[in-house]
Amino acid sequence: MSDINVNIWTLPAAFMLETDLPGEMVVNLNQYLDELLESEERRSHAGTLVGQIKHGQQLTMNHEVPELKEFSDLICGLGIEYLKHFGQQTGNMLYWNQKS
Repeated sequence: MSDINVNIWTLPAAFMLETDLPGEMVVNLNQYLDELLESEERRSHAGTLVGQIKHGQQLTMNHEVPELKEFSDLICGLGIEYLKHFGQQTGNMLYWNQKS
């Protein structure tokens, strides 16, 4: 994650994390989503959302496919950084038992 710019914004009642994805990652995500959109096996959640999507679909992405590994790892890493920041700012550190 050293080449990715990350900001965490402290707002009065929330923390907002912002990052810029590398261009190659965006291209890979778009390619994956374009192929998923054409797939007969896609699952759309557009009808179950609070706000309805009139043109397009809310698709389920399989985070375990090799094409999404880098993106999935990044999102998990960002989640960890967000939780660390939350704990440092609020004094509410999260602890869990990590299984090997």
